[in-house]
Amino acid sequence: MAEMSYATFYTPQGGSYLETYLGVRGKSVVFEKKANGMFQGVLQITMVFRKDSVIKTYRKYELLSPEQADTSLTVFDFIDQQRIPLEPGTYDLELTLYDRAQPDNKYNYHIPVEIFYDRQQVVVSGIEIVDSYKPSVTAGMMTKGGYDLIPRVSNFFSQSATSLTFYTEIYNSDTVLGEKEKLVASWYLQPYESGKKLDSYSRSKVIETRQVIPIFAEFDIKNLTSGNYNLSIEIRDKNNKIVGYNSLFIQRSNPRLNDSLMADIPTSVESSFAITMSNNDTLRDWVLSLRPIATVSEKIFIDNQAKEASSVNLQRFLNFFWQQRNEIDPLGAWLSYYSEVRKVNKLFGNKFRRGFDTDRGRVYLQYGSPNTITDRPFDASNSQMTNNRGGTTGQDGGLVPYQIWHYYTIKNQRNKKFVFYNPHLAGDDYTLLHSDAQGEFYNPQWQTQLKRIQLENVDNGQNGFDGQSGRYYNDPF
Repeated sequence: MAEMSYATFYTPQGGSYLETYLGVRGKSVVFEKKANGMFQGVLQITMVFRKDSVIKTYRKYELLSPEQADTSLTVFDFIDQQRIPLEPGTYDLELTLYDRAQPDNKYNYHIPVEIFYDRQQVVVSGIEIVDSYKPSVTAGMMTKGGYDLIPRVSNFFSQSATSLTFYTEIYNSDTVLGEKEKLVASWYLQPYESGKKLDSYSRSKVIETRQVIPIFAEFDIKNLTSGNYNLSIEIRDKNNKIVGYNSLFIQRSNPRLNDSLMADIPTSVESSFAITMSNNDTLRDWVLSLRPIATVSEKIFIDNQAKEASSVNLQRFLNFFWQQRNEIDPLGAWLSYYSEVRKVNKLFGNKFRRGFDTDRGRVYLQYGSPNTITDRPFDASNSQMTNNRGGTTGQDGGLVPYQIWHYYTIKNQRNKKFVFYNPHLAGDDYTLLHSDAQGEFYNPQWQTQLKRIQLENVDNGQNGFDGQSGRYYNDPF
């Protein structure tokens, strides 16, 4: 029915605020006939902002669709934008929405929100993805930097998308770096997995410091391959020191370019560290083990070509892969990673799969060791909860075995969790059931699927995190 994103900004006059962008699919709304003969959909929206479980502010309003003379022609989506003043801090945004014509069909989401602002630092605002824009005639809620910006709610760019347009702001450069000093603002794309800056999607501009600096820019992405990326904003002072940074996770699907990777890899491996690795089976196994940290285009080679590739092409790929991540010491980077592969093979491997091929192994290799693990082992219906802090924590009956992994930080994300479960009680073979990390499988009904219940009732659970599993999801410490 709807999708929501947000960005954080600041004004010298009003302080920090959150800007929310809510996109609603027109075909999902029930249109009611009005007195004027036109049809209109009405959504009831509630936003509640909690900080440390205390409600700090809320919004409750009706969102009206454009009027339609013929509802069979409803092919549009419509967007709502709100500006909500909020002090810096971490909040839980509870979003509830329902169609006025279908009041029993409610949607409820919890969205973590962080507002950051520090007068003593150069701060980069949130990044707003822009769907379209035009020069502003009269300033309004959608006006920034002299333009009226129509936000793009989704961070997913399909093959039909040809450009990525965004808006952001830089604060406090004049007070931190000095008035009329120079700074360099850079914006670029980098694969989420490798973190390597893409030179063809990198721009820089020298700017004079001032209180608020708007950045409004655009990339042509027709030739951007499928993958997960960070859109990064970087600020450097006159000494080339990074003094400000922010990023936004985006996804791209561009299947027409999916087979182009090998064409970009040098054909010679004579100067490569991989030249000493000649056993085809070993090379193939090593390449397969890279999948947890590979980009989308690299995964296409691993999935579709590695099994039949020659030793030379496997050497080419292995060398290219690590050159992209460590140009100075690709061999050292590979050996460090392979040490972790051997570790997860011992920790998570089973008679069905090697450790790097399991969900837990993949998450471990991609994000590192979790800070805490709550382990609910075999016979969950009768045994007690145990965790990596020692001791028992009470009963949580009628559930299949599961684990909750908690990470303090993952790249630029904080407080992220992964829930793994073993629904078939098959040895030590756990599957990822839910995560709130970017790009991971999000499943608001995860608690329901832990329960040993009839399959026909599997969708009748709650979104709330209750019981022992919910307590350890919310409070892993």
